[in-house]
Amino acid sequence: MNLKLLNKIAIIAMACMLPILIFIGIRSNKRKERELVEDSRYTIGYAYKWRSQYRSGSDIYYSYQVNGVDFHTRQYSGISQRKLTGRRYFVKYYPPNPQNSRLLLEHPVPDWLKAPPNGWAEMPKLDLENKRIVE
Repeated sequence: MNLKLLNKIAIIAMACMLPILIFIGIRSNKRKERELVEDSRYTIGYAYKWRSQYRSGSDIYYSYQVNGVDFHTRQYSGISQRKLTGRRYFVKYYPPNPQNSRLLLEHPVPDWLKAPPNGWAEMPKLDLENKRIVE
């Protein structure tokens, strides 16, 4: 076979694989989101790094701990969130696979609050003035 034919075959193969890979990625994200809706717990995470994605928003890197195990992951954020690093936020995670998580940027956590080893079944309601969890 000549080189031109091989190039055409390679292009066609890549064009066929791209939709399949996109489908797999979307399906995986939907499964992860479904897991978080069906069964989740809450802990505290620390946003430690921000990285811009060329023309497509940014990633927030964060860490958290569940049952003494440290997890480090990142989350896509559609807008620049550099000012949100260096702070603590609630993290929603899936107990059978704590790596499946979401940093809840709309829920900052004060420094006085400490998470139990296996987190909370529900996000705690806070009394910020008296520095306590509202039961």
